[in-house]
Amino acid sequence: MKQPSRQDQFLLDAIDANLAILNGQGEIICTNKAWKEFALENGLPPDFAAGHSQINYLEVCSNATHESSDGAMIAFRGIRAVLDGKKKHFVFEYPCHSPVKLRWFRMHVTPLPSKNSREALVMHYDITKERLDVHLRQKHVLDLCQLLDKMKGLADNIKLKSTDEPVPRKLEDLIPQDFPTAEADPFQMLSGRERAILRGLVRGTRQIDLANELGLSPKSVSTYRSRIFEKLEVNSIPGLLELVGRFGYQKL
Repeated sequence: MKQPSRQDQFLLDAIDANLAILNGQGEIICTNKAWKEFALENGLPPDFAAGHSQINYLEVCSNATHESSDGAMIAFRGIRAVLDGKKKHFVFEYPCHSPVKLRWFRMHVTPLPSKNSREALVMHYDITKERLDVHLRQKHVLDLCQLLDKMKGLADNIKLKSTDEPVPRKLEDLIPQDFPTAEADPFQMLSGRERAILRGLVRGTRQIDLANELGLSPKSVSTYRSRIFEKLEVNSIPGLLELVGRFGYQKL
């Protein structure tokens, strides 16, 4: 495929997704405006943003070394399968958090007809709002279940009250001390150093890079990570991201 005409490029730029077209070897043939803007805003090389043919997207995925490298390899295998004609399409959702906010994307890969070799259209859609809405609905369901349990316990307490006991003057006297109120900020219990480690984990920074950034040993970073998990009562990075998404990255 040759570089798109001015009219074709206009149509590509009108698509509300980060878009690139790859040749059979995985090299970027062209990109759209959204792709270029996202790449430049996130500090990616100018050649990558511009979609120069010397940039091989498959190599970029296979050479990924950060904590999300597993996801990059899934993307690599999916794109390769489409280019090889083994799959009619490929869809993959993945996190892509920036230093200031949480983000999730959905990748769509579809083959394009070509006389010379198979080509593929790769599009990345921002699904952050969709993901956060799901987390919020799950939280509301959980809060409602907890509230119903507390209400049931309150009703049972009222039934057990003896008729000989004086009627309390205030409604608060009937409400258990552990009755649910607004959720407290769980990050308040973290030290400044733990917050710095947490921000790095949320960004997807490798522990060895985080150690160099903060002047710590990798073992110390691992110890802080365990403390953070224990204090926040989570046992995985996805659980940590869900908690941060619930209370807001700005509270870190």
